[in-house]
Amino acid sequence: MKKIVLTMMAVLTMTTAFAGNDETMAAKDMAVYNMNVNINALARTLGMSSEQTNDMRSIHRTFTSDLQYAAGAKEDRQEKLFRKALIRNLACAKTILSNEQYHKYLKVINVTFINRGITTF
Repeated sequence: MKKIVLTMMAVLTMTTAFAGNDETMAAKDMAVYNMNVNINALARTLGMSSEQTNDMRSIHRTFTSDLQYAAGAKEDRQEKLFRKALIRNLACAKTILSNEQYHKYLKVINVTFINRGITTF
């Protein structure tokens, strides 16, 4: 009887460990795609007007929502959804920023992604 109880405990422990690993990987994916950015600092860096800042705040909300959707998708669709979100973000940003601001924005977003370990774009 003692062997059966110990075997059951071992099986439950292993199952919990594997389930915890999946949850850890999912949390890691969500953290990588979490793009919380201080829009006011970005506005100072790019020299944006208050109107541009408000527009960028709206664009960024949409972008973070799209990234969270990509993070929660199946692994085979994540890269496609990430690229789609990035292209949408860059297209919207290009409409409200000057050429100089847009090029600075590209540098900032590129460094941000590299620091977060996202290099698939």
